[in-house]
Amino acid sequence: MLTKVTLRTHPIFLEIVNTKNYECSSKMNPGHIYKWENTNKLLWDNSGRFGKSAFFGVKTGNTPLAGPCLCVNYRDQGFDFIIVVLNCKTPEARFVEIPKLCVWAVNKILRVRRTNLRPGLKKRLLRNMVHV
Repeated sequence: MLTKVTLRTHPIFLEIVNTKNYECSSKMNPGHIYKWENTNKLLWDNSGRFGKSAFFGVKTGNTPLAGPCLCVNYRDQGFDFIIVVLNCKTPEARFVEIPKLCVWAVNKILRVRRTNLRPGLKKRLLRNMVHV
């Protein structure tokens, strides 16, 4: 919920977490340039609509208790998800599991939308999927 609110109310946050590379000059050591590269490899994925990434930053991490973690925002073709994975088998697995989860979620939602269920029931099912 914190990620959802922050991404929607603070555009600068989205810009920061979606930055692939950043450089700045040292004030203490003239001529030295500091360089950072975002560790979220999904930012470089170009499988979204118009050849752009459907994934927007948020947070990568690795702790002894939670293991390799990743939180991303997926936005493509009218879908908007925040996905979090914890304790992946390897740090690289995070970047494989998230796209699989997105495909699963999109297919599940499309399947419910195509059903002939009563509109109220269909709406309730789709609303409850937000918490899946």
